[in-house]
Parts: sequence; structure tokens; C-alpha cells
Amino acid sequence: MADSPLSILKGDIDCWNRWRARHSHVPCSLAGENLSGGYYFEGDFSHVDLSGANLERACLIGANFRHANLTGANLSHAYTKGADFTDAIMTGVVPADVSIQPSSADSTDSHNANSIDSRKAVQHTAEEAGDQTTADTITRGSVAVALQERPQQSDEAHLSTEKKSIEQNKQAIQHRPFRRRTVLTAAIAIAGTLFALSNVIPKAPSSQQSSSQQSPSQQSPSQQSSSQQSPSQQTNITSAQTTSPAQPPPPVVPLELVRSLSDSSQVWAATTFVRDDGRILIVGGNKEGEIKLWDGPTGEMLRELTDHTDAIRSLAISPSGQRLVSGSGDGIKVWQPQTGDLLYSLPTESGATVWTVAISPDGQTLISGDYDGNLTAWDLESGRPLYQIKVDAPVWSVAIAPDGASFVSGSSDRKIRQWDLATGDLLQDFTGHTDAVRSVALTPDGEMLVSGSWDTNIKLWDLASGELITTLTDHSDRVVSLAISPDGNTLASSSVDSTLKTWDLPSQALSKTLDNSDNWILTVAFDPIEKTLVSGGKDQQIKIWQ
Repeated sequence: MADSPLSILKGDIDCWNRWRARHSHVPCSLAGENLSGGYYFEGDFSHVDLSGANLERACLIGANFRHANLTGANLSHAYTKGADFTDAIMTGVVPADVSIQPSSADSTDSHNANSIDSRKAVQHTAEEAGDQTTADTITRGSVAVALQERPQQSDEAHLSTEKKSIEQNKQAIQHRPFRRRTVLTAAIAIAGTLFALSNVIPKAPSSQQSSSQQSPSQQSPSQQSSSQQSPSQQTNITSAQTTSPAQPPPPVVPLELVRSLSDSSQVWAATTFVRDDGRILIVGGNKEGEIKLWDGPTGEMLRELTDHTDAIRSLAISPSGQRLVSGSGDGIKVWQPQTGDLLYSLPTESGATVWTVAISPDGQTLISGDYDGNLTAWDLESGRPLYQIKVDAPVWSVAIAPDGASFVSGSSDRKIRQWDLATGDLLQDFTGHTDAVRSVALTPDGEMLVSGSWDTNIKLWDLASGELITTLTDHSDRVVSLAISPDGNTLASSSVDSTLKTWDLPSQALSKTLDNSDNWILTVAFDPIEKTLVSGGKDQQIKIWQ
């Protein structure tokens, strides 16, 4: 039986947000529930019925209440700084003077003051949780924001009240199964909004401002630090920002290792899925033909599937989560992951090893590629073959476009090909690698193709035109696996050189080498909703990065 909305919310706010992302259009009610004292920082309560709910002393900083029904809700002493109540029903809310974030330009000063207080509370929360990197980054980022002058209230007096509530939630922050990365995202979003508003309604420069017209990009670190502490200098920054170009946001906090899951054999394939209860499901396939399903937040192994007799080369989960497909030396198997039931098996025509499988966005079509060069389209529900393409070279990887209209394949003949998903017709090919193309991936917007090769290089292509954008050359040995984050900004790559690297796709630059060990890293995959990365390899572990 599925968990209730209340149990999901009280279990973990990250799980709640994931669950809401998957069920955003499904009616959800927390009417009359006792949610007092809860930690709901940046929780997504849009369109949720919270009529009569008790949210007394709850931490609601940065929460989304757009179009929520808060009729008669108790928000006494709740922390609502930065919360968005746009179009929420607020009839009879206690207390009656709960501030709703304004959206019009004539409320700029009030909006900015609340946002400043929110950012300081977020920074303080991060420091209390021991996440100094995040706290420092938020502080530095606030210098580049066009700030309105604070109300006449000292930071010490303001934060002393907020600290009481934050202290109540300290233990929850410190014992979260995954470290939160959304704090920085919220700060960047606030910064962008404030900067836009400052350009619409510039403040008249004062005599002090005219003597310090200097943009943040021209300030030294010591000047930026002092500007955070001096209200008059903050006003000077505001004046300068109204005429200077927009500054880039602070850098995203790099992924860090948060958990390792031990397997009994080398991990050759991995994938992830977000379940109906909002929890991340991690699936790994090993050299012995075993498939294991783990609960991501706890690391508990939930189920083991053992019907394969050869190594698992590839895994894919349907968008609905009702089908898990595995490719191996003994063919393809289709499972029901919630129960572990084997639904059916698909032996390949020639008995060739299946190296890659992918499922279409509508969950209806399965594409497989094997060592004999066969690309086969299957009806996922029935297992009926739809068509087969002969490439005459081992096919190592396939990826289906987000719009479901086409798919791409990478093979040993050094070519990448794009095919029409409905008919199997060849649309175009991409040439440029000097060795086998081991992995292909597509960005969520469907505009960019990324390929990894045994020539040690990663290439970025324009999918529409087929033109090569750039080549990434930082790996020293064969690239074997690629994954792209759900926001399309981060590429992860693993290699026989025993490194796991992440790349910033907008700038096409290396971000960080996450893992550098003595073992090949054979597989990488991103969580489809948030930026959680999993990797596996010869060290017999699945590592979780966030």
C-alpha cells in the first residue's frame, strides 16, 4: 500500500519534494493535519490543501505555497521568510497578518528586505549544519546581488529569534541521508530576481554612492567582505549594480561522496528511479549476473534478482517504474521491479551479448543493441519485435531522444548514427572518433549529443545539424560510460583510466575529478529528478554522489 502524503512529508522533505514532482497534478490534502514544529525548508506545497492544518513554529523558509489552500491554517510563530504564497487562499489564517510575498514591482523594497532576511537565515542554517562551503558560497554570492537597504533593525536582534527555530531543527539537518544542495540554488534564484528588480526601479544615487561607483567584479575580496558588514557600503553596491552588467552566479557546489553500497562482484551497470513515495531507488547489475535494488537514502538492499546466468551489461527503468529491463550475455529480461517478478525473457536471434538497452519516454518501446551489430526495437508490454537494423559492428550504446521521435547508437565502427524510432530509418550519422564509440547520451532538451570513445575523447555534437561542437580530452584511457544531469548542465564520465569526472556543459569545461582509484569505473547514472549521481566499477561498490 502506498505511503500517505502525511507519512512522506514527515519522513523526509527531499522525498516529499520528489513525490510532489511526480504527482504535481494529483489532488493532495493535508487538511487538518498537525505539522507543528516540522522542518519543511523549501518544501513544495503548491496546490496542496492545507486548510485547518497546524503549522505552528514550523520551518517554512523558502517553501512554495503557490495556489495552496491555507484556509484557517495556524501559522503562529512559523518561519515563512522567503516563502511564496502567490495565489494561495489565506482566509482565516492565524495570525491574520502573515506576510505574502509580493510579485508586483511596487513592492520591491518589502520583497528585498524579506529576501535578505531569508538568505541570512539560510546561511545560518548551513553553518549550524556544518556545511561551511555552502554558507560561504551564499555569503559571497550575496555581494553580487542588488540589495535594497535593510530596515532599521540589527542583524543580531533579527537572527536571535530565527536561531531558536533553526536550533530546533539542527538535528534533522545533521542526520539527513543526503546533504542538501538546494540551498545554493535558492540563493542564486533570489539573487537573479533581486537583480532584475533593481534594474527596473533604480535608486537615486546619494552623495556617498557617487564616490564609490564600483561594480562587484572590480572589487577585491577584502572589499566584498567589508561590504557585507557595512550597510552604507551595501547601498553603494546597489547603486553600482543598477548600471553594471549582470554578474555570473556563484559556482555550483561540487558533487561529494555521501554513501557506498557494497556488492559481491564488479558492478557493470547501474540506473536510478524515483519511487511513488519520493525515495530514490538504485539498481545495480554485476559481473555474476545479479541485479540488486537498494533504497538510496538508507542504503538498505530491498531485493535481489538472480535469473541471469551472465554479467549484466545494461539496465533501464521505464518512466512509470513498472518495468525494469536488463541486458546480458544470455539476452534480455523484463522485470516488475516492485515485486521482483520476471515478466518475460528475450533471447537474441544469434545469441549475441546485449550490451545496451533503452526505453522510450512513453514507456512503449524498448531498443536493444548487441555484439553482433543488431539494433532491435521491441514492444515493451508484449515483448514483440517491431523491427531490426543490422549495423555490422558491435553496438555498445543507445540513447532515445526526449521527444521520443528518434534514437542514437554508438558502435565499434567509430560511428554514431541517428535513427527514426518509429520506422528504424537512418536519419544521419556523426563521424569524428578514431576508435569505437562506447557510450552516447542526449541532453534533456534534445539539442546536444554527447559521445564517449575508446579513443579517450568525449565529443559534443549539435543533434539537429550534426556539427561537432567541441572535444573534451581530459581522460587518459577509454571512456566507457556517460550520464547527463536532469537540468542538462552537468556531464559525468567514467573511464578505464579509473577516474570519474564531471563537466560543466554550458562552458564545456572540466568541473572536477570525483573518483580517482585503482579500479576501472564502468557505469554512471543520474537520478532523473535531482542531481544525485551513482557510479559503479571493479571495486565492487556503487557510490552515491551528491
